[in-house]
Order: sequence, then C-alpha cells, then structure tokens
Amino acid sequence: MAEKRTVLITGGAGYLAAQLLPEFAERYDLRLVDVVEREAAGGSPAVTGADLINPDSSKYRRLFEGVDVVIHLAYKNPGGLWGSAVPPYERFPIEMQNIQMAFNVLRCAYDAGVRRVLLASSNATTSWTERARIHTRRQEIITPEAAPRSQTFYGWAKLSYEQLGFLFANGDMGRQLEVISMRIGAPRPIPATAYNGNLLRYKRDLGAYVSPKDLRQFIRKGIEVENIEDEDGVPYLVAYAVSDNTRRFWSIENARRVLGFDPEDDSEVIWADEIRQTLTAAGEGSSPGRVGHAPGIS
Repeated sequence: MAEKRTVLITGGAGYLAAQLLPEFAERYDLRLVDVVEREAAGGSPAVTGADLINPDSSKYRRLFEGVDVVIHLAYKNPGGLWGSAVPPYERFPIEMQNIQMAFNVLRCAYDAGVRRVLLASSNATTSWTERARIHTRRQEIITPEAAPRSQTFYGWAKLSYEQLGFLFANGDMGRQLEVISMRIGAPRPIPATAYNGNLLRYKRDLGAYVSPKDLRQFIRKGIEVENIEDEDGVPYLVAYAVSDNTRRFWSIENARRVLGFDPEDDSEVIWADEIRQTLTAAGEGSSPGRVGHAPGIS
C-alpha cells in the first residue's frame, strides 16, 4: 500500500476546512493549523495553534517539516461577509496581514522542501471585469488567463497571493515550488430567502456555487495530479473552483484539462424548485438567463 501523503491545512478549524473533513482525514496524514488550538474530536485531527501572520517564522516553521502538500485556507476576516462590515480603505492594513501570512506560508513551505502549495484565492480577483463586462452582457465568460481586475481590497489581496505564488514557482529563487491558486466560488448554500429580493445577486451566486463534494474533488485532484507545469515549464496554475452550474460564467476548462476536475453538481438542479418559484414569480422584474446589468454586484 502506498504511503499516505502528509498534508498541512492552514485555517484547519475554519469553514472551508470543515468541508474537507472527514474524507481527507482518512485519505491523508493531516496536520491542521489555526490561530486557535483545538483537541481532536469526532474523527477530526487536533488543530495546532499558530499565528501564521507573525513574521518570525521560527515560531511555526517546524509544522512544515516533512509535509508533501500545503493547503492554505487561513484568512483574517476584517468583519462581516468577506469583510463587508469594514469601510474599503480600512481593509488595506488588514489585507496586508493576509498577504504577509500567504508569504510566510509559501516561504516556510519552500524552505522545508514541500513539493506543492494550494492557495485559496477567489473569483473576487476579477470582480471589476464581472461587474463591468459580464453583468452588462459585453462578455460571456471569464477565463483564468484574462487580466485580473478587482474592485475590492479583498480581491486585490487574493491576487497578491497569486503573484507571490508565481514568484516561488518560477524557479528564480532556487527551486520550483509547485503552486495552484484556487479561485474558489461560493462554497455555501444559495437559499433565495437570503437575498432579500436582490435577484441579480441571487443569479450571480447560483453561477458561483461550489458544492462541498466538488470542492473536495478539486482540492484532491490538486494534491494528487502529477504534473501541473505550463507550456513554459513553470509548475503554476490558476484555476476556478466552481461547480458545473448552468449559470456559471467562469471557465473551468484548464481545471478539467490539467487537474482532471469533473464537477458533479449544478446549483440549478440542487435548488430547482426554489429557483423556478423565485425567478418566475409574477412581477419580479428580473431579466432571464444568468445575469443582467447590476451595478451593485461586486
């Protein structure tokens, strides 16, 4: 029997990590790290406490020794849904801490000889393109190769993770650290009642949905696929992690081709009855199809 890969998950006590367990705990030798320590419970491994924002990596670099793959999910939330409770300019110093944390994780992985790092990026890296081009029907789909233009500090910070990842992957610092930037969609249920009548936002999130099953598959493939080198020989990939949604407007072609990602779920099927009742209600005023002009969407 092949030896289990050792996989370190940052943000190990968080919402996204919970979607990976317990399947990953059975499949891999897991190490979970978060800002708060937690004892093993319910079949989940213990969580080791560490402040990965601290520039003094001597406090936690030991956690990366002997690791095959790091999944970086940790994120310091300024408050509200993705920091929505904080005014834009006040996001900058907090997001700088998240960028510092991403650098610390990449540096520790590099120094410890880790083969691959999967970074939790976001579709927010292209939120300006989404608002200005997709929702105005000037463009049909966003590819990972398109120029990333974000309208938020959150998306800017995630883009910074991606750029840091490329610096470690291209080999100029010595060796090539393999890096996958996962532009994760909406990893949560999409109940119509949560949108308070904002049907454009509702349709947008139906397109962004990624089910727990599909997220696990995406990350599992990212851990196990043998080769992620691009045409220039750089082991670096930016790919959208979303389900195969009818209303999806992000391309997952390279995730299919490079990772073998084959999503099984579609929000349109999961919530079919609710979608039909909500979007066909008399007088609701929403345009048909995926999305429509909606300046307030970000």
